[in-house]
Amino acid sequence: MLKNKLSDDEKSSLISVLSHTISTNKTTLQKASFAATNDPPEAFRHDFRTVEKILSLKKEKYDEDKSIHRKPKGKVLLLLSYNEPLLMSVDPVFSALAAGNEVFVRASSAATEVLETIWKPAYASLPWLNERLTLLGPDHSIVTETIPHMNAVYLFGSQHVATLIASQCAKHLVEFWPETEGADFAVYTPSATITPHEFAVHLAAEAVTHSGQICQRLQGAFVHRGLLAQVYEHMITLCSQQKNLVKPNLLQRNMRDAYDKLAESEPNLKYMQGSSANSLSIVTGITAFSPLCQQAFFLPAIWLIPYESEEELLSYIASRPIQFGCNLWTEDTKLIQGIAQHSRLTRITLNTEHTPIRNEEGWGGAQPTSFGGYMGWNDKFTNAYTIISN
Repeated sequence: MLKNKLSDDEKSSLISVLSHTISTNKTTLQKASFAATNDPPEAFRHDFRTVEKILSLKKEKYDEDKSIHRKPKGKVLLLLSYNEPLLMSVDPVFSALAAGNEVFVRASSAATEVLETIWKPAYASLPWLNERLTLLGPDHSIVTETIPHMNAVYLFGSQHVATLIASQCAKHLVEFWPETEGADFAVYTPSATITPHEFAVHLAAEAVTHSGQICQRLQGAFVHRGLLAQVYEHMITLCSQQKNLVKPNLLQRNMRDAYDKLAESEPNLKYMQGSSANSLSIVTGITAFSPLCQQAFFLPAIWLIPYESEEELLSYIASRPIQFGCNLWTEDTKLIQGIAQHSRLTRITLNTEHTPIRNEEGWGGAQPTSFGGYMGWNDKFTNAYTIISN
């Protein structure tokens, strides 16, 4: 039987318990997050503040449009990656519960400690939670055993894992919502209000900010051909200052595997500037259809690809199999509308920083479903229905 969504009192009490647990276990969560991601303290502090604001927004803005009738999916399975363990352990889990679902959560082994630190204390404080939330162990076999009994499965992870889970869900006719990795890109146009040097500094900084956390990171840029030489020259200068750009503890621990994957995909690729774990690589001479441009790699590498016309740029963007975000630098209204209308992008940052997530926009959102990128949790954790009468 489907459960009702959480009452206002249940929702309020859950938010209070989570806020208290996260606050009192801040040090433990920071250590566990670092063990999972190798992110520096400042990255955790940013995530911690974001989680606090998310819980505050849940208290004020969660209720859905009263004109739309919705009911919970039923039994749902959330598969969480190690990426952003603090945010992932709070936002989707809370939202699935608040919508009235019976929630089963399986985090990657690296993120299990964060998940349990946040939610296990809530069991003692909120007895009703025992019937609504089950934390599954890290054993892979438990996922296969659980899927046939679910009404919907939600994955935050790699395309490879998404493919495996999709086959399991299809076999048992279980609804599947994957959010897979897909590195974002920038576009630099002649009407941009910043100089080529300023754009190069911006691109370099944002490209390494989330190395290893790629769903928001800029992996490259489409640059108007008339500006490419200037941007490239400034990027080369920045590479000579690479120690100020890249910190080893910001980089993905399995970077060597990523370079091997790239070498396999691009056997003729030559790195223009650096290719070591502690350097920033600038890659040119590839096309918009090359694997490096089309796929996501956990690397401090930036590709620069020229375009001549708006039509050519739109064709490059449309060809990307995974589309989420674009960092656009232009004053051309026609181009802005063209990119928004002729792509599957769900997040466009215009003439501003791209990596930081604004509190009002939610978190997540990579293709193919983009279900976390526009505060759409309630829609995706519930089903709409209509009652028709004479």
